[in-house]
Amino acid sequence: MSLYNPEIRKLVFHLLSIDPLAHVILFYGLFSELEDLKQGINAHGYPSLTLPLGGRQNFRFLQDDGEKYSGWALRRLRDDEFSNPGKLIRTERKIQERRTSMRVACAYPLERFLWLGEDACIDILLLHSQVFFTRFSRGGLMLLESAENALSSALGRRGAEMIHNYLEQRGMERCTIPLKFPEYSDMLRELLGRGAHSPKRITYRNLYQRMRSSSEVFEDES
Repeated sequence: MSLYNPEIRKLVFHLLSIDPLAHVILFYGLFSELEDLKQGINAHGYPSLTLPLGGRQNFRFLQDDGEKYSGWALRRLRDDEFSNPGKLIRTERKIQERRTSMRVACAYPLERFLWLGEDACIDILLLHSQVFFTRFSRGGLMLLESAENALSSALGRRGAEMIHNYLEQRGMERCTIPLKFPEYSDMLRELLGRGAHSPKRITYRNLYQRMRSSSEVFEDES
């Protein structure tokens, strides 16, 4: 793996375009992919996670010198964190709620993530604004197919087509949904109100099932 890999280059380019306060989840197969990505986005990694000792203290990532970091932090999940899904979910929730000016990418090895089980995986996905894969194109296609199937399941084929037509009129073409998932979710919320939560959860359930049933997203690019 190297930055000459087109999939890593695509991922680097997109991550660098994301605004601050992002909290994304990244699935990878090889540690070398994370090293290449860290280099490409000039991430501070793998930072220490400082838990609050009291209710008033901030929950933050710190640089070695103790200063707050405002760029990308690439957080690699430790093996021991997978032994307690409840604690892992609470940690992700605190990152989502209490991060300051930085962008955080939580890197999960796909196989270990799937061991957590469907409910825990979906809860973790819902705590992130976007989902990415080191195999950028294949992962994006899986997310797109999951989103389209979720919308059809929730609204029927005709209802889903009406929603897509409206979104395209607003500049949200189908092929861009994986790259603009927060905007896509916001548009669904405008149209469906509280009912927008159902397609998003179904999307992630569908994505979880696709990740379990297919290893293609991490096959070699040859």
